[in-house]
Parts: sequence; structure tokens; C-alpha cells
Amino acid sequence: AAWVLQLLMPLLIFVIGAGMVAREREAGTLRLMLASGADLPRLLPAKAGALGRIALLLAVPLLAAAAVAVTLAGVPDLAALGLWLAVHGLWFALLVMVTVIVSALCRTAAQARLLLVGLWLVAALLVPRAAAGLAGVLAPAPDPVAFAQGIEAQMKSGHDAFGKDAKAFEAEVMARYKVSRLDDLPVNIDGLRLEAAEQHGNAVFDQAWGELAATYDRQRGILRLAGLISPLVPLQNVSMALAGTDGGQQLDFQARAEAHRRRIISALNMDMARKAGAAGFDYKAGPALWRTIPDFAWQPQPLAQRLAGVGPDLALLALWLMLA
Repeated sequence: AAWVLQLLMPLLIFVIGAGMVAREREAGTLRLMLASGADLPRLLPAKAGALGRIALLLAVPLLAAAAVAVTLAGVPDLAALGLWLAVHGLWFALLVMVTVIVSALCRTAAQARLLLVGLWLVAALLVPRAAAGLAGVLAPAPDPVAFAQGIEAQMKSGHDAFGKDAKAFEAEVMARYKVSRLDDLPVNIDGLRLEAAEQHGNAVFDQAWGELAATYDRQRGILRLAGLISPLVPLQNVSMALAGTDGGQQLDFQARAEAHRRRIISALNMDMARKAGAAGFDYKAGPALWRTIPDFAWQPQPLAQRLAGVGPDLALLALWLMLA
């Protein structure tokens, strides 16, 4: 629905409305209307209102279908859905105003249509793609293979409680529990080794993924600047935020899911350390362990938090509307 409203509807409105004023000038009726007492401050808003009603008739079925689809998918966030519809309503208002302005400035309907289609090509296709390419050049993301190899190298170069650092780790654990032999430990050391390896891996992954997220943030910042040339860019950012499909929502889900995974792994490791004894890796935890681990539950970010993330985009949309 968003793709149709954001990319196809502008072209349709431009083609339908290109002659709203230019055709009147071509036919000579604009001169007659002005001579009869009509003036542009009243005529242009009337033309815009007419085109707006046509756009509304075209858009309402699709907007209604989108709202029904959201409702059928589960309990909808009515506030976010309402804002999503309102933002696209303002988008149509902007398109209508631009269409009437261009039609009023051009001598013929053909000129207006050509100029509007050119604006659509630039704003809807050229600018977003060019901005995305520029963002990739100015803030390049690492190659996936190199990224994975970097993580693997850091994992090997760090603390290894099963390999090169095994003796030091054993000495540290025996000193912690004040024993002189591994057999005298009140815990299973392999469980502690697993937990140490997990903690080291978490630190490596946090650093690598943190740097990657920072790169994507820089890319989004560069892409956001394209909103000064094309209002479609901030509109899409706001639309994704309200729909819950933007990068912020994805990273939030990813972070919470990873934190839950770490709680499970840590619980397994420490249960093995406390209860495995001589069984070692043959130890199997009972159902009681799993009852202590809560189910994973994730809720979308609050609407206010999502809106705060797209504050600059909302400001850019407001600027475009004010200029129009």
C-alpha cells in the first residue's frame, strides 16, 4: 500500500492535474475568468480543491484496504495507524499543491505534464537511489565475508579458556574457590569455561555489531539530507517508523532477542557448573531449569519513541508543506 501511495499516486495526480490551469490558459478561458472578476488567490485554491477530491477518490479505497489489512493482522496500534493515514493525507495535499503551481506557471498543459513527469522521475526515482549510492560511498559498510573473518580473528586472539589460556583460567578458578586441585572444586569447571567463552564472544560481537550499527546510522543521516531535494525520502522514513518496519525497530528487536538468548545460555552454563559434577558434558538439565527461564516477549517501541527518531523527517515534511 505504501509503495503505491508514495510512488504511483504522485504520477497519477501529476498526469490528471497537469492541465488544471494551463489548459484554461491555452483555451483562453483563464483570461475571460480573470476579466469577469475571478482572481488567482481564489481560483488556484479552488483548482487545488477539485484535484484534491479526485485524489481522495483514488486513494480512499487503497487507504481503507491498508487499514483493514492492519486490523486483520492483529490488534492495531490505532494512534500509529491514524498518524500514518494523516501523514499520507498531507502527502497528497503537497502533491496537489505542486501540481496546481506547476500548471499555473506553464503556458500549455503539455509543458506542465512534461515538467511534472520530470519532477516525479527526479524526486521518486533519481534522488533516493543517488542518495543511497552516495551514502554507501561516504559511509561504506564492511564486506560480509571480511566482517565475519574479523569477528573470527578477534575470537581467536582473545581469552580462550579451553585452549591457550586453559591453565591460567584453571589457576584463577582454583584461587577463587581457595582449593589447590581441580578435583576439589565445588563446581564443574567446564561449565565455567563455557560461560567465560560466552562472555568473551559477547564482547567481541557487541563491538563488531556496534560499529556496524554506527555505520548504518551515518548512512541514514546522509540519506536524510536528500529530503531537502525530494520530500519522498522523509515521507518514507516516517511511514516505516509508524508501520514499525524501520531500522530502529529492527535493531530494538534484535537487541532484546540477543539479550534473551544470552540469559538462556548463561543459565545453561551456570546450571552445568553447579550441578554437572563428574558427569561433565554428559550432564542433562531437568525440566526445573526451563521453568526458571521466562518466554521471550517483545513489544514494539512506544509511538513517542518512534516519532522522536524521525523528528528531522517530520520537520522536512513540514518545511515542504510550508513552501508549497
